[in-house]
Amino acid sequence: MKPIDRLKFIISEASGSLGDLGTFLPFVISAISINHLSPSSVFTTFGIFYLFSGMFYGFPMAVQPMKAASAYAISYELTPGAIAAASVAIGIILLVLWITGAVKWLVKHTPGIVSIGIQTALGISLVFVGIKFIMQQLLLGLIILVIMFLLFQNSRFPTAIIALILGILLGYLTGLIKEFPAIVPGFSLPEINLPNVGDLFSTTMLTFVLIQIPLTLTNAVIATSALSHNIYPGHKRANANNLSTSMGIANLFSGSLGGMPMCHGSGGVAAHYKFGARTKAAPIMLGSLLIFTGLFFGDSGLDFLRIIPIAVIGCLLFYSGFELASVFKNVNKGDRSVALLVVVMSLATNPALGVIAGVLAHYGSKYR
Repeated sequence: MKPIDRLKFIISEASGSLGDLGTFLPFVISAISINHLSPSSVFTTFGIFYLFSGMFYGFPMAVQPMKAASAYAISYELTPGAIAAASVAIGIILLVLWITGAVKWLVKHTPGIVSIGIQTALGISLVFVGIKFIMQQLLLGLIILVIMFLLFQNSRFPTAIIALILGILLGYLTGLIKEFPAIVPGFSLPEINLPNVGDLFSTTMLTFVLIQIPLTLTNAVIATSALSHNIYPGHKRANANNLSTSMGIANLFSGSLGGMPMCHGSGGVAAHYKFGARTKAAPIMLGSLLIFTGLFFGDSGLDFLRIIPIAVIGCLLFYSGFELASVFKNVNKGDRSVALLVVVMSLATNPALGVIAGVLAHYGSKYR
């Protein structure tokens, strides 16, 4: 590879590695600030999972906070002990689903059109969340939105990197950012936080698990597997068993080290792809950066992430959502009614009910 081509490759992969920050930042910053999780623990565990995912799956596999579980933990200000217990419990459940073959059976009997419906619904959800964030800083959000649209017309531009730099610069010039934080290095290890028996069998933990597992199975397993095989057909490891296993191990590990619940996600895979990532270099880059930040700049790293304007995060989510929802354009006319049913049910209730409705409609139409 020529030096210029190598530089283009590095810039493209680096930009793509930052594509899913729209999902990552709001949950991580909130969990550290509200639930008092250790910045070192959160950054380091995410970094290790990203590093492993890149090396094992061989393409830009996303690593995200578990959205439903994280939102519940943040809303009810759960303690680090309760979050650790829930992470461990979710990890155990995912490993049991893999060992028993239940997750493979689920994916095998879920029609492809249902997976497309789920991806579309999740994409639309991300678009709406992005719009919500953009509305909080409307002028800045519209400027970044237009700039990103223009940058997308030429694949040579690292859109995510440019958007983040411009967003921070404009935020400072317009007074949204009052001052830049001091970056103070300091070595810190993740905090071991083994859950106690009381936390593992509490009502809070049960609620935590019940609201997350259906979303994990639909988004992190079914939709992620389908999307990965679609845009990275040469990589076969992103199957139901492997996804369930890697998430199970990651959550056992994260919960024990004071991190937060983690998963893969179709929206994240689409985001990395949309912003230029094509190889395992992207997750390895981001994973290494997160580990370095967690070990040497835990608190300072968090302070720096906090200055990124919410509108910029919204723009990342907006375009990531569109990329994920664009899979709907491949739906055949005969399957559109089922796909639309899945989309509507998922948006009106939750993805688990969307899957059930889609499966019943699909097989019902086959046996008329």
